Amino acid sequence: MNKTMRFVALAIVFALFSFQKKGSDAFITDSFKIEIDQSGFVTSLIDIKTNKNYVPSANKGALLAIVSDGKLSMPASFKKLDGTKYRLGFEQTKVQVVLNIEKKKTHVSFTVASTANDEGLEAIIWGPYPTEITETIGENVGVVRNKEFAIGIQSLNPKTSAGKLDNIRGVTSYHGTVAEATEFGSVLQAFAIDRTKDRSSSTWEGWENKFPDRPIDILNDQEGKITGSAIALFGCKPEMALKTIGAIEVAEGLPHPEINGVWVKESRETNRAYAISPFTEEDVDVMIEYTNKAGLRSLYHEGPFKTWGNFELDEKFFPSGIDGLKACADKAKKSGLNVGVHTLSNFITPNDKFITPVPDRRLAISGSAELVEDISDSDYDIEISDNAMILSQKNSKMNTVRIGDELIRYGTVSTEKPFILYDCQRGAFGTKATAHSKGETTVRLLDFAYKTFYPNWDMQKDMVKNITNVLNETGVNQMGFDGHEGCFATGNGDYAMDKFALDWYNQLDHVTVNSSSRLKHFYWHINHFINWGEPWYGGFRESQADRRFKVQPFLERNYLKNMLGWFMITPTTIPTDIEWMMARAAGYNAGFAMVLRRPSLEANPYTDELLALIKLWEEARLSGAFSDEQRERLKDGNNEFHLERVDAKTLLLHPFSTNSFEHVKKVLQPGEPTDSEWFFSNRSEEQPLQFRLTLKSDQEKSSGTISDLSLEFDNSFKFNLPDKMEVGASVVCNGSQELRIYDSKGRFIETYDMGRKPPVLRKGSHSFRFDCSFAGDDDMTVNLIVKQEGNEEKINL
Repeated sequence: MNKTMRFVALAIVFALFSFQKKGSDAFITDSFKIEIDQSGFVTSLIDIKTNKNYVPSANKGALLAIVSDGKLSMPASFKKLDGTKYRLGFEQTKVQVVLNIEKKKTHVSFTVASTANDEGLEAIIWGPYPTEITETIGENVGVVRNKEFAIGIQSLNPKTSAGKLDNIRGVTSYHGTVAEATEFGSVLQAFAIDRTKDRSSSTWEGWENKFPDRPIDILNDQEGKITGSAIALFGCKPEMALKTIGAIEVAEGLPHPEINGVWVKESRETNRAYAISPFTEEDVDVMIEYTNKAGLRSLYHEGPFKTWGNFELDEKFFPSGIDGLKACADKAKKSGLNVGVHTLSNFITPNDKFITPVPDRRLAISGSAELVEDISDSDYDIEISDNAMILSQKNSKMNTVRIGDELIRYGTVSTEKPFILYDCQRGAFGTKATAHSKGETTVRLLDFAYKTFYPNWDMQKDMVKNITNVLNETGVNQMGFDGHEGCFATGNGDYAMDKFALDWYNQLDHVTVNSSSRLKHFYWHINHFINWGEPWYGGFRESQADRRFKVQPFLERNYLKNMLGWFMITPTTIPTDIEWMMARAAGYNAGFAMVLRRPSLEANPYTDELLALIKLWEEARLSGAFSDEQRERLKDGNNEFHLERVDAKTLLLHPFSTNSFEHVKKVLQPGEPTDSEWFFSNRSEEQPLQFRLTLKSDQEKSSGTISDLSLEFDNSFKFNLPDKMEVGASVVCNGSQELRIYDSKGRFIETYDMGRKPPVLRKGSHSFRFDCSFAGDDDMTVNLIVKQEGNEEKINL
């Protein structure tokens, strides 16, 4: 943000808070009191039990501010009308807003009932409402809380976007700004934009147009007007905040999905682990059996569609089409499983009927120009009146324009007049190459790196109908909103994402588990859990483990179920890999997705053991068998565990302690030894010798290597190691004569036969001695982690 924008932002924040207090109106729930003065400012947010006011004494937030004719205006008057109606007047403008304010048992709702003198009205801002609370800021769910009290805001419809308004499209940040930390505590905020108007030329300095050449879809009055925008404010004990949101959902007619009669935000079933698999009509029975062996909840197809847009099924998986998918879903449900399908929300593939043979005129565009001259059906260099539509999107993968019913792909565009599209492919994607006349409109289609296109607002509704038709016809009852942010292509920000999800929810005829990799405030009410795939193709430990763990606090402070993302069983996955991951899942009480592909399962000699371990750990996690102290240890990625069953109600948890040692390049006198010697003790019983040797570097990208590796145990046994290791690679010993070699992403490379088994680790003192030759970066470190089994712990189910 540049200095001007920072100044504007500070000015807005200052303007949105007032220091006045006059006579006020009070709105009281069972646990919360809101006071609003005669000027329209919120002066008190009070915990009724303690009578504590959580509004900072020097900061009173506007109940509602407006942006009109390019200016931010604060409320100047707040007057009661008939019944539950109140009228707000504003400074320096004749705009009036009538609110319907209703006091409920758990909350107070505020709805824009009407507006007057609103020709210049561009947006409204609910708040920001300041509080003194600092401890826990639920930036997405819109709840701030400490040990004594929680205060929250809830958007009551998609047109009310919760968060900070700082751009004309109404896109809020990735995790959310519904609640934000401030110097004095925190704020809660929401907004609504008049989306029936072209706001691309707005002069208000408080919002930014990040894509000035990209069109913004204009909406009809019902969808786009500010009238109807609504929020709820509530306050309660912190332990009651989630239940209060559930009560608000029910009272206000918001989505309130349940699993077996229990709200998804409270159900233990919500974050059960599930299987991802490219099952087919032919092998679905086999994959159902594998999924049940692992105790997983769902069989979720990773790519069932040949096209996105009209969502035609891929005959490779479902030669019988819809009937085939329905038959698979029926089989899965009969065995107790959900069945799911993966999509990229509103992404459109170039082989879809929306594209070929006649492209839909509602495809999202990044701009338009005109033809400067007539062109034939075989002209390959085409002059246009302006190149702004081409330059407005960086890193395009499709380079596609539409003229009439023809799609044309271009190679490059000139940067100065004449603006020429060079090296054009005519009649692209199965459309027909035709002649076009001077002056015809040429539009550039908006695309994404996956080589897909986007719909506009109206076309997006058709896509919702298409995917819900598939779900309703087949009974498929799980779906992921991957690529949900693609809805931004309409130019309508968070509203577009939330509306897409709500339309989907309302058009389903059965309960359907849904997930996404990105969450907006209103979609929170629909969503079951957040989960993600990248980079699930790596090893269990190295596949962005830090990211998986770091996202857990975000989920927890926003009342979302813990999830760890996607993992994959390969032909070389071993039980210790699975148990490392399952321990983390148990520690965070987190679900996950496990990719199960039949060829990998059939090639892996440990498959039955792997699936049995997943089932055992999940049973223990879902039953709440682990203590808080155990869960803290299970969270730590440096700790390893083994879980075994004793009987139907008893398990044994075997913890492993670790000793970590490091070897670095040494600069010594000639003849001095450069090796490192490490000492440790085994205080437990005799056990296999287990360790992991890894080459690390502080540099993000390193090409360093080590060679001439020498590792001795107890000055007697010398390990036969690979000749060379690259940065990130690991050598793992599990007590057998075969070492396992992994690359920097944790992917298994090969086994290395040492010719004989290493000694067992007997009780008592031991040592390792290591040396090697370094080549490349000076900041490389060789890390040796020795694993030892500790005392078993009894677990009762």
